[in-house]
Amino acid sequence: MAGIQRFFTYIYIYEENSKKKNVGFAKVDVRGDYGQIEIHLKRTGFTKIQCPVYFFTREENNMIGVKLGEMAFVNGSADFGTRFDCKNIKNSNYDMREMKGLLIPLNEKIMFASQWDEKEITRENFKEYDERNHKEVREEIPQSENKPDMEKKEEDTKEVEIEAEELKEESVQEAEMKRSVQTDSLNQENEAEQIAGIERELKGSERQNELQEYWERLAEQYEKIQPFEEDDEILGVKIELKDLRELPQPFSYLASNSFLMHGFFNYRHLLFGRIPKDDETKWLIGVPGVFENPERILAAIFGFPEFRQEKNTPVKTNQFGYWYRIMDE
Repeated sequence: MAGIQRFFTYIYIYEENSKKKNVGFAKVDVRGDYGQIEIHLKRTGFTKIQCPVYFFTREENNMIGVKLGEMAFVNGSADFGTRFDCKNIKNSNYDMREMKGLLIPLNEKIMFASQWDEKEITRENFKEYDERNHKEVREEIPQSENKPDMEKKEEDTKEVEIEAEELKEESVQEAEMKRSVQTDSLNQENEAEQIAGIERELKGSERQNELQEYWERLAEQYEKIQPFEEDDEILGVKIELKDLRELPQPFSYLASNSFLMHGFFNYRHLLFGRIPKDDETKWLIGVPGVFENPERILAAIFGFPEFRQEKNTPVKTNQFGYWYRIMDE
């Protein structure tokens, strides 16, 4: 496997074969015949456990796992790294090009996984690579010990050709490695940018999950309403100041927002709303009030630049509604 290849892949948690939230990523770096992998998981919800880590390939309906090592979970996070021979991963006789993904089984129902093809990941179809079974298959291949001289000469010629090809491949690999050294600093900068981008996406995904969980808790406590007559897709709940303490980071600071507290003490509630979108759900926090120009300026200063009136009227002035902001914008 000559050449240099680097790629990142997202890792998701699966529960009973159902794909859930993104919990981390892996970086695979292949240089010539050798490679290394780094795995970083966060906020998994598991701690004080140790799990095996596998590359997996597919054979008929089965997922065959080649064990890379084990990773330990501490306070919901886990990190792992190892080097491997791309032509013979962990002495399995499997080639890196045969691998279809990454799997970290926690138990019979829960796993962390990432796939590089479009096929389904099913826990029941996963089997760990068994060296004994692999040996049995190899022993079934017939091998002739006594061969005619002509065949032997042909074999000798082929061996010479193979050796020449291997030497040529080594020279190519050597040249590629030299070029890689010259571009290492640029690659490192690109990797840093990629990792920073992935971490931003992970934080965004984590925050989205936290806001969804926050909404579900509130929806169990309070009646859901349609706060805006003009848009019946938006749902909301009227919440109290105490509910702001449970807001995910970094939104807990809103509990000390002067404009928000002023609106709450006037109307005895705040609004937390859910805005459905095709690609991603949006969330809003709203402060009740009446639309007036001086109030608009004050609301914008304190971080609530938008206003929607409760009733669908052509004029906003003197209409009751909510000064609001979209979370995470």
